[in-house]
This record gives sequence, structure tokens and C-alpha cells, in this order.
Amino acid sequence: MVDAFLRERSIDKPTYKEQLDLFNEEIALAELEIHETRINEMDLEEALNFATSALSNAAEFWIQCSPEQKSDFKRVLFSKMVWYLMARVASNILCKRSSVV
Repeated sequence: MVDAFLRERSIDKPTYKEQLDLFNEEIALAELEIHETRINEMDLEEALNFATSALSNAAEFWIQCSPEQKSDFKRVLFSKMVWYLMARVASNILCKRSSVV
């Protein structure tokens, strides 16, 4: 487009300006989208770090929770804990059965 305007003079100045404005708008939108994606990635990373910390230090986290947070935390903690314990028990049973056979 720049070549068409500067060298070949195949487009007029108003058309060049209009196209340049459209390109600049597209660039600005793409940069905004990249920025929003980076923010979302940071938010996700922060959430994962928080969850890891909360689950790794459950007792300390529990002490700092409000009553409403404790209710939510129990729901998360024990639903995951039950599945984890069931998997461990099942694994132990299978290991014992294979060692007997």
C-alpha cells in the first residue's frame, strides 16, 4: 500500500489515509487482544498458585478462612480428598491381590 501511494501513485491520498487508519486500528486491536491474553494467563497462573498453596497448607489456610470460605473449602477439599483416598485404597487392594497371586 505504501509503495502504491509513494512510488506508483496508483491510490490517492484520502484512500491511502483511510487504509492506513484501518491498518492501524487492526494493529491496535491485535495488540489489545495480546495484552488481554497475557492478563488471562497471569490470572490463571495466580489461581493455580493459590490453589496449590491452599491445598498444600490446608491447616494454615483453614485458620485464615472466614466461615463462608470454610464451607467452600470443605466442599473442595473433601470432594477431592475422598476421590484421592478411594484411589489409594483401590491401589493398595490391587497391589495386595497381585502379591498374593
